[in-house]
Amino acid sequence: MRFSFGSLVAGALLLPTSVLAQHFSTVAAYSVGGIGSNPRGVAISDFNQDGYLDVATANFSDATAGVLLNQGQGTFSPIVRYPLGSGHNPHDVAAGDVNQDGYPDLVLTEYISNQVGVLLNQRDGTFAPVVQYTLGGTQYAESLVVTDINHDHYPDVLTANLGSGTLQVLLNQGNGTLRLGDSYAVAPSPAFISLTTGDFNHDGEPDLAVASFNNLSATVQVLLNQRSGHFTLGRTYALGAGRQPYGLAAGDVTRDGYPDLVVGDLAGNAFLVLGNQQDGTFSPAVAYATGAGSQPFAVALSDIDSDGWVEVVTSHIGANTLGVWLNQPTGPLLPGGRWATGPNSEPSRLATGDLNQDGRPDLVVANSASGTIGVLLSASVLATQPSADLAQAQATVFPNPTAGPLVLTVTGLPAGARRLDGMLLDATGRAAASFSWAAVPGQLQGTLATASLVPGLYMLRLSVLNAQGTLVETLSTQRLNLY
Repeated sequence: MRFSFGSLVAGALLLPTSVLAQHFSTVAAYSVGGIGSNPRGVAISDFNQDGYLDVATANFSDATAGVLLNQGQGTFSPIVRYPLGSGHNPHDVAAGDVNQDGYPDLVLTEYISNQVGVLLNQRDGTFAPVVQYTLGGTQYAESLVVTDINHDHYPDVLTANLGSGTLQVLLNQGNGTLRLGDSYAVAPSPAFISLTTGDFNHDGEPDLAVASFNNLSATVQVLLNQRSGHFTLGRTYALGAGRQPYGLAAGDVTRDGYPDLVVGDLAGNAFLVLGNQQDGTFSPAVAYATGAGSQPFAVALSDIDSDGWVEVVTSHIGANTLGVWLNQPTGPLLPGGRWATGPNSEPSRLATGDLNQDGRPDLVVANSASGTIGVLLSASVLATQPSADLAQAQATVFPNPTAGPLVLTVTGLPAGARRLDGMLLDATGRAAASFSWAAVPGQLQGTLATASLVPGLYMLRLSVLNAQGTLVETLSTQRLNLY
């Protein structure tokens, strides 16, 4: 399934390629059905509620969903495969508690049959037979997100569709079943489309971003949530001729408390960072070259070195590697090393999460050509630049664990402090909630509501900003357990 598009992006930011320090173990490969299974998507969640993150895959060629349960140390039991039916070839998979019974379910895009498949968790890490929802027409759904867009506390499903160039909403009816909602034209048809979510304008609502390309254009478009589950089409950002944005992720790469956009440019052998201008609009893309022939297929964001700032992880389908790019107090991202995913593996989508409960994020990737998932466990702390979290401010949360609201207390806020920005990341590194409080030097205390969050482990990242919105310092990351 190797892609062979284009050449290096003109003007890409070329950086030194030296490895700062070993950080991940050698890849451990787990079969998901052999070479003929062709896994395209991967997701992680605690499916059997034993406190350890498990792995799910979307196996395109054999039309199955796969689940590998964590055995407790970041090793996995053999895959259990769930048939979707002939012609129901899944392209992507996401985990979410669709019926709100406390156990994460599986949602898949069924590319050829123009459907979405839902497998409900049977409360033990096994899944009921698939229920399928027809999108209609020639959609070819490529990617999806699962998130509550209309405040009814039930996660909805949104798909990005190659065949029609649309984004389709499927609304949860409150019992774990779905119905078709709005459809938004987001790209010329046909166009390859990727989808992600984040609160881009800090209004407390999940917004959407779509990256798309065909032989005419390559763009990123932002859709802003109107607090009712309906979206307005925001600005469209041209990425330039010859670029092919395949992977897409949202997270605070620029360290200002607002989620930015990171795009994997398959043809350009680079990834692109579009910085949030703190109002839901984005600055022009800055390109980071990933190496000739690397073909970055997917991107993920996670705090790899535990300094409170997210790093960029890329999967290179052309080079059979994963790459890590390190955040630092000032300046651009720095190369942090590459790790092999196996000969002829062709890594596609990837996910991050703490698989062995050592407090550091690990990596999981779907190896599309070898029919495996690759697991790379965190092995050591990277040698990075001094972090802003060495400053004096300290944060505490109580109670923790909790089933209800928690109280956040921050002491030692420095001179110049005017705002405290916080972001909750779930176990996969995805932004689950964010907030912004007015602050003054000294102490600050407030209550965080948790009712809209699904149970699980979260990381709370806190940033102190001055009156101009400039980052003053980053506090130590807090680990939260919501039940």
